Amino acid sequence: MAPHCQSRPKPRSGSAAASSDIRIGINSGEVMIGRISGDLSMDCTALGHDVGVAQTMERLAEPRHICLREHTARLVEGYF
Repeated sequence: MAPHCQSRPKPRSGSAAASSDIRIGINSGEVMIGRISGDLSMDCTALGHDVGVAQTMERLAEPRHICLREHTARLVEGYF
């Protein structure tokens, strides 16, 4: 499945986002969520193959772009 990538409009100069070159990778699928600390904090993490695919999508994205898998793009089609 090929990734779908979209660039976001350039923010106004002077805003905090103007100097950020963020990349976003989005995937959908099954994950395992669990606590990663033994104390009373609510720190959680997501594990699984689909999390790794989202990380790969993030690495493939150009700065200021959002990449998502074809399946995920079909799931959210019409919402954005």
